[in-house]
Amino acid sequence: MRLSLRTSLPGLFLLFAAVELSTAGTAAASPPSNDGGAGASVGIGGFSPPPQGEYDPSTTSDPGLLDRPRAQAADQTYGPSGQGDQLGYDIIDVGLYAENGWEQTTPDYHIVQEGDTLSGICAYYYGDMYLWPKVWSYNPHITNAHWIFPGDRIRLTDPYDTVTGPGGDGLSFAETYDPSQPSSQTYLLERYAFIDEEEIDQAMEITGGAEAAIMMGTLDTAYISYKPENPPIPGERLSVYRKKKAVYDIKVKGKKQKHKQGKRIGWLVEVVGEVYVRDVAEKSAEAEVVDAVRPVERGQRVGELKTRFARVSPATNDVTLNGLVVETIREQTINGETQFVIVNLGAQDGIRRGNTLEVVQKGDAYTPDHRLHQPYDKGHPRRVVAQLLVLQIEGDSALTVVTDSTREIVTGDHVEIIAAGEEAPDFDPYEASKRSERRASADGSTRSGDGEASASGELELGGS
Repeated sequence: MRLSLRTSLPGLFLLFAAVELSTAGTAAASPPSNDGGAGASVGIGGFSPPPQGEYDPSTTSDPGLLDRPRAQAADQTYGPSGQGDQLGYDIIDVGLYAENGWEQTTPDYHIVQEGDTLSGICAYYYGDMYLWPKVWSYNPHITNAHWIFPGDRIRLTDPYDTVTGPGGDGLSFAETYDPSQPSSQTYLLERYAFIDEEEIDQAMEITGGAEAAIMMGTLDTAYISYKPENPPIPGERLSVYRKKKAVYDIKVKGKKQKHKQGKRIGWLVEVVGEVYVRDVAEKSAEAEVVDAVRPVERGQRVGELKTRFARVSPATNDVTLNGLVVETIREQTINGETQFVIVNLGAQDGIRRGNTLEVVQKGDAYTPDHRLHQPYDKGHPRRVVAQLLVLQIEGDSALTVVTDSTREIVTGDHVEIIAAGEEAPDFDPYEASKRSERRASADGSTRSGDGEASASGELELGGS
């Protein structure tokens, strides 16, 4: 092949003579070798000529760039589990592969392996890493999308998009759930409980053990001291607990409704285990630790605790009062549905198990200093942001569960209980000093002959 090249420069004219470039491969064009089969074998992107095709000697035997076989290995990446030979994630239309059954390989669940992420799992199964928010919505047990752990089970399909067959109606529901109407169900406090001052004063106490050890566990023998008026009974099973946090009433002061600590109304306690009373002696009782979730130690209290509230049915409200949320369980700052809060209304206020309370706000929730504010200003329309169901009653307090909420519940929120058939009054903000004014007590005695009788009572004066 001859190549002529002419270059023009200012003031200079160069003419290169014909240069003959000679190569061994192009000296005499010849058909491709037939080694390995008839015709040239063409790699990825090429084609094989038909049997009747004729070779054109004017063309080169060197295939073009697109016709050359790929010398390098195919690009390869790894799936979210860090194993296997999954080829690179392609942006494709899944429907194109429906006939080959490609789209039917997505399972209902994925077991998290080391190195997995939600976005990686979505890319692996759906070809789109940005579907992770939707997959996250299928898995309410994942509280943080950035933290999933090996062994977790991730649901990949919509649980409410299941059909019973071709043309099926999907999931069916026997009855629509209305959270605003408390239903009879079981609530479990797990490791925590709430007791008042009187109950903790009457509690028994771990005073020793059969082994010379500081801490005791399951199957160990413990000794319990008790008060004569409150002895244990052989065969009964009691809870062992320790004080977690004192619960105080709240005093609301000033126009800004600032909260100050009031009197102590109870204790939040943590259950560390259970004991089985085997024998009772004059000064102490012998018990076996049958279940311990934390070390059982001397000085911890023993008594009957209510941690499981089975089938609490709503009861008719008999009184009209207002109070405050004074404490939350498990040291949570905010609370929502199925979580527990303590209010400063109790048996002495006429509260009964199963009563329904409302968390109410009134007035402007905005403050110029952007602080958390629970408005409760008289003269403004009331708005109900949550409902509480009373599970356990103490003298000046009650343990409740949030059955419905449109906003988070925090300490200091105002609560109201309205008697059946009455309209909600426009309450003043709660004041602890007015609490004693709502009650009037009286006692007296009479004597006749050899007999004597005494009586005492308490009268509710009204809550508004």
